[in-house]
Amino acid sequence: MTSAPTPHVRVCLRCRAAMPVDAACDLPDHDSVIVDDDGRRRLVEATYGDRERRLRLLRARNHRQQKVATGGAIAGVVGGAATILLEPSRTLIMGGALLGGALGAAISAAIAGRRDAGASLPLDADVPAVPPRFAGATIVSALDLPSPASDVWCAAWSIELVQQQGGQERVVLRDAWTDGLELTLDGGVRARIPAGPWRPAAGLIGLVDTDERELIDHLRAIDRQHDPDGELAPFRHELVREALLQVGDRVELYGTWQPTLLDDPPDASEPGPYRDAPATVLVPVGWPVLARRRA
Repeated sequence: MTSAPTPHVRVCLRCRAAMPVDAACDLPDHDSVIVDDDGRRRLVEATYGDRERRLRLLRARNHRQQKVATGGAIAGVVGGAATILLEPSRTLIMGGALLGGALGAAISAAIAGRRDAGASLPLDADVPAVPPRFAGATIVSALDLPSPASDVWCAAWSIELVQQQGGQERVVLRDAWTDGLELTLDGGVRARIPAGPWRPAAGLIGLVDTDERELIDHLRAIDRQHDPDGELAPFRHELVREALLQVGDRVELYGTWQPTLLDDPPDASEPGPYRDAPATVLVPVGWPVLARRRA
């Protein structure tokens, strides 16, 4: 049985977490917006800063692109000149000297690019703190759904979109969803995560290959004006990180969990290990936080 992910059309201005339209970020004092015209304006400002900082960012990006183009042109010209104009006996010496100068210029440009990387990147997003560990568990059943980044079917997916420059990076979107998980704690207690957003405690890795069409469609479900190449697009990114959970995975649960009455209690008239089990299940308080357990 499969179920399509609920469209996420609200984004937190502080931690950049996506959520359904009728949800709210569960972190204290975190305001979120629906990405309509006004909400998008607020999201762009939260991501890139006020108008003055956005202008500086655009100038810094343009300056960096010019330096990269200049360094590449110098190296190309020097290499071609050394090969064509110099006699074979002098090519190695003169070409090496000229190429060294070109490489020096390129290295200088790279160093300068590292120095101004902070000016050409978005503002830092809040990093959600990982609450205390609650228990270990195993995912025993789930409604499968595809990840919008890799299109891999899973029990739950989580992605981060990241901008990178000069060895620095900024997260511009955090998005995670499950259509519902059933778990058994290591001690045998049952737990349940309802359909909705969740937070990964660890385990996101950079993807080498993404399903670009699926990802763009997903992002346009959040921001209808999304442009992958837009200079000030809220979700412009160079790197996608992903974490997937599957049925059978052993996981760590974090935060507060409390018992609640089951809507499908065990049938005491039928034999089996759950016949005498209490008609309760543990559920998370707030957004669930979990991660695949390390081997």
